[in-house]
Amino acid sequence: MTDERMIPELSGRARWRTRHDTTSLIEVDGAPLAVGVDEEGVLHTCDLRTGARTEVPLDLDPQTLVGPLLHDEEDEEFEEDEEDEEDLSEYEVDTYKLAARVAALHLGGRPVVLTGADRFDVLMTDDDYGGGAVRAWDLRTGRMIGRPMDGHELGVTALTALAGPGAALSVSSSEEGRLVVWDLDRGERVANLAGSYNGVMGAGFAGGRPIAATGGHHDYVEVWDLAAGERIGEPLTGIDGPVRAIAVTEVEGRAVVLAAGDADTALYRWDLVGGGSAGAPLTGHTDSVIDLAAVVAGGRPIAVSGAADRTARVWDLAGGGQIGAPIEGCWLLEDVAVIGGVPVALTSSLEGELQVWDLDRAAR
Repeated sequence: MTDERMIPELSGRARWRTRHDTTSLIEVDGAPLAVGVDEEGVLHTCDLRTGARTEVPLDLDPQTLVGPLLHDEEDEEFEEDEEDEEDLSEYEVDTYKLAARVAALHLGGRPVVLTGADRFDVLMTDDDYGGGAVRAWDLRTGRMIGRPMDGHELGVTALTALAGPGAALSVSSSEEGRLVVWDLDRGERVANLAGSYNGVMGAGFAGGRPIAATGGHHDYVEVWDLAAGERIGEPLTGIDGPVRAIAVTEVEGRAVVLAAGDADTALYRWDLVGGGSAGAPLTGHTDSVIDLAAVVAGGRPIAVSGAADRTARVWDLAGGGQIGAPIEGCWLLEDVAVIGGVPVALTSSLEGELQVWDLDRAAR
């Protein structure tokens, strides 16, 4: 029997295998699209209504892919003297490492895909480039937009696109624990902060301000004001590390941080204002939680978690506790987005089949 929370007309049309966190949802011209980048550097989309697919090779010209990373942003000679461009033919792009993480958003009226690179995504004959750059790509043409967004020394481990009033941000964390924020409208880096290495991250808006929470190898979570570029309060403690998944949301007008660790199967909650607990840990998973996302569904704040027990679960953040039965057979929780005004979750099965879930229905 089909789970009534599933949207059958949007599910099962796409079957593909990607690395974890390399499939996102975006609505383009009224169509819900699954978007991913494969190991060959090809951008794939699938219209979940019709099953129609497109394949767009990314433009991997080393001059734009690497060139700006070899120079200071204010190197006027490099920016203005186009006739004397460097010969970058010795650089080889490792397409498997180009898109270790993927996110999607609308920027300036056009659909855009962000990719976060693994370490050593670009190799030179006798030298290594460190990798970890975030890049923005035009979804329709595969051409890179602006310059590569640097700031990481190693590979990107988490990537989020934040789009809100007056803000379009790329927020990423990495193996060495850097939290890097770029303003996508201005093409400027606005924050480069030090967090836990092997970093995980969640980001969102609280009181209209963009914030992020980071964790990793340590047994605490740190919260950051991205506009001010500084940490908010003291680290949030009480979780057994390493931290595996994080989400940021608002519950009844108060900023709340959610996190899960490797040591147990619970979801922990903190009230950002006071720094204390925002309720008892949420329990139900039987193996480590891998993914967390938060959204408003059915008029109330909920969280969606994906775990190694191959289930996704929906949680009531105001009242506490699980809503409904587990969503079975989910290998990965790929994304949570609002499509056609409806909050939905995108999951993939072990076979790579994508399923779309109506979170309004799931929150009842």
